[in-house]
Amino acid sequence: MPERSVESFAGVANHFVLGTIDKGATVLDLGCGAGTDSLVAAQMVGPEGHVVGIDMTEAQLAKARRLATEHGFAQVASLDTLPARWVDGAIVVQ
Repeated sequence: MPERSVESFAGVANHFVLGTIDKGATVLDLGCGAGTDSLVAAQMVGPEGHVVGIDMTEAQLAKARRLATEHGFAQVASLDTLPARWVDGAIVVQ
């Protein structure tokens, strides 16, 4: 993992709880911050997969975009921002 990505890491991820992500999968990283989880997901999905990161902080997104590009993660295809308080809740279906 690129050191500059980890320096902003908030410690919220636990990739082992999620299990594996299949090669070629498309992954959405909500609240991606500086992209640490997005980069881990990019490694898991491989070059044939896609990762989309969304965060409400443009500064974090800029860093995530830069790190993805610098380290050759072309599958991190989109890192977008949402307005603050865009939603008040989320439902996750597994």
